[in-house]
Amino acid sequence: TLHTNSAIGTLTRLRNMGTEPFLVSATLAGVISQRLARRVCPHCREERAATEAEKALLRIEASKAVSVWEGKGCPQCGGFGMKGRIVVYEFLAIDEALSEAIARDADAGEIRRLAEQSGFTALREHATQLVLRGEIPVSAMTRIVA
Repeated sequence: TLHTNSAIGTLTRLRNMGTEPFLVSATLAGVISQRLARRVCPHCREERAATEAEKALLRIEASKAVSVWEGKGCPQCGGFGMKGRIVVYEFLAIDEALSEAIARDADAGEIRRLAEQSGFTALREHATQLVLRGEIPVSAMTRIVA
């Protein structure tokens, strides 16, 4: 276990710890970065229009109509509006192109570009998906991506 801000940040951390790039490349199959977020109570959640600030956080055009969800509190959630937690994650699968880039000590920007070409979904993107589905409140996303 390493404490980093992202799956891609793990590669930088391993390098800073003195691990040679060729060793990381040869042994790493994937990296998971995760956070736990409070889940909006499904029994008392209410839909509302996102504010401009929330749209900015979600990286959605200000002119678009977007809904977010909040729990108002009910007996099912003890009046808190939240019930349980859900994992927000990103998984960096090390394919051949990424392995080669890691072996030659490519920078984080190149690693991210290659990962995105392979379908990588960043923590922020997953959190945005969960907010838009009404699974987590915007406030939980703020804590995750801050």
